[in-house]
Amino acid sequence: MRWMNDLTRARKQLKEFKLRISEEENNRRHRHRNNLLPINSRQDKENKHNASVESQQKPSVEETVQIVMKKLKEKQEILGLPEDVKEMTQKQLRLDKVNMQNCLLHFESIYGRPVNKQERLLMKPLYDRYRSIRQLLSPAAAIPTIEEEGSDEETILKSCEISSRPTADFPFQEFVDNVDHPDEDHERGFLSPPDEKKDTKQPSASLSNLHEASMPELLEHLRETRAEKKKLRKALREFEEQFFKQTGRNVQKEDRIPMAEEYSEYKHIKAKLRLLEVLIAKHDDSKIVLSS
Repeated sequence: MRWMNDLTRARKQLKEFKLRISEEENNRRHRHRNNLLPINSRQDKENKHNASVESQQKPSVEETVQIVMKKLKEKQEILGLPEDVKEMTQKQLRLDKVNMQNCLLHFESIYGRPVNKQERLLMKPLYDRYRSIRQLLSPAAAIPTIEEEGSDEETILKSCEISSRPTADFPFQEFVDNVDHPDEDHERGFLSPPDEKKDTKQPSASLSNLHEASMPELLEHLRETRAEKKKLRKALREFEEQFFKQTGRNVQKEDRIPMAEEYSEYKHIKAKLRLLEVLIAKHDDSKIVLSS
């Protein structure tokens, strides 16, 4: 029995010895192979060669700026965008903003943000244009020029389309907040005057009497109100253009003080127009009910 235990122990020791010899042999071969490798291996040489080729193929800053501007110009021509950002609609501004972002990111992916004087001078027109677009798209930006309104007939037709919707138990203010008026400066309209909550006026007697007016009277009020709005819009547009010529920037809220009364009146005229459209739509509804 003792011999069997000694034999088992000897076999175990022999196995461990062979394993240790094998590990030492592997380590020795590994060290020998490392000693035979050159200082600059083939992989290192390939990496250096690739880096050298890339550096030689990298265009200069001037060439990159020219390429970026050329691509931007081509994209603007394809989309039919005006050269002057002041002439763009909100939709066109958003499209041009995406184009500008792509061009600037392409430049920055190669050189990073401009740091030296040369790069800043070369890229200044692009960054200035991008900054102007962002200001025009900002909710607190200046008041852009609104587009021409449609005719009275178009407004009446639009009101008739609105009248096909359910009007029972429908809050008037909710309608005003949600309805889309193509002639209400939706994309390029005037912003509300400063402190409009404080400037809110009570409905005048003429507005309250509109609820009792007949259809011909409502149409006459509609034409008169639209004429007033057009006149005010022209005055405000001239003010904005003159301000831009003098200062080189768009009108901000604090710049509206000289025309605050006109802006406030313009807001109330828009509210009156909306009320007239709703009343015309209700008259159409009543005709439909009576005829049925």
